[in-house]
Order: sequence, then C-alpha cells, then structure tokens
Amino acid sequence: SNYLAKNKESKWINEYRSRKHYVHSLANIDGKHFVTASQDNSVKQWDIETGNCLHTFCNAHDGWVTCVTKVGGAIPKFITGSHDCTLKLWNVSTRKCERVFRGHSDWVNSVACLDDNTIITGSSDATIKMFDILTGECMNTFGGAEG
Repeated sequence: SNYLAKNKESKWINEYRSRKHYVHSLANIDGKHFVTASQDNSVKQWDIETGNCLHTFCNAHDGWVTCVTKVGGAIPKFITGSHDCTLKLWNVSTRKCERVFRGHSDWVNSVACLDDNTIITGSSDATIKMFDILTGECMNTFGGAEG
C-alpha cells in the first residue's frame, strides 16, 4: 500500500510504502509520526517528514488489525482494535502493550477516544462498548440484545 502526504501548498512530499496487505486504518500520533493498522496483524509507526518506517509492532494482535486511534495525554499512546475481538493500548515511547481490553465477542471494527480516559468501540457483534482506559473496565454496552 502507498500513502501520499501533502504539504500546505498541496505538493506531494512523501510516499509511504507499507506492505503487501491492506491498511485498514491510520492515526496521527503527534504531528510528526503516524501509525497504520494492517491485515498482516501488525502496526507500523512512520515518520511523516522522511517517510521512513520507524518501528513495526509485529503480531500486535492475533488477527487483522482493523482500527487505530490516538489516546490523549502527556505520553504518546494509541489504541488498536482487531479481528481477535480485543483492543490494545500501546505506549509509543516504550513500544509495548500496556493493556488489553476484552468484552467483544466478534471483530472490533472501530475505536474512538471520547476523552483522555474513555474509548468507545464498535464491533461485528452488533455492540458499542465504552471502556475506561486506565482500568480496562467496560463501563457500558449499547446495542446487541439490549438494543
């Protein structure tokens, strides 16, 4: 897959060559770096200016990585969702998974931050779940059998 970035004058400045697998999602981390989520179960961190891949989080999940979003706060972090029915919180500096979120019974297709401490997720199990980022606890479920 290729990524093309534009500068303020709308000139193409970099082409990011990823891998042979589809890229499902990407997220800006800090204005200098972004991460991509892919079908090969990995997440890659990229430098926007140089176009270089800085790190590959190999086997980030046990299934396709379908979504990614930046997490607010002082330390750069992001959350990924996957076909393995989980979400994971990653620390950009340490490049380690800090927390696994469980609760969905089918693929996780989307994730968004509501605030610095809360994420909301969508799944093929027909539910939307709200998780506390600090504890990993599922705070609420919408849809499914209830909806």
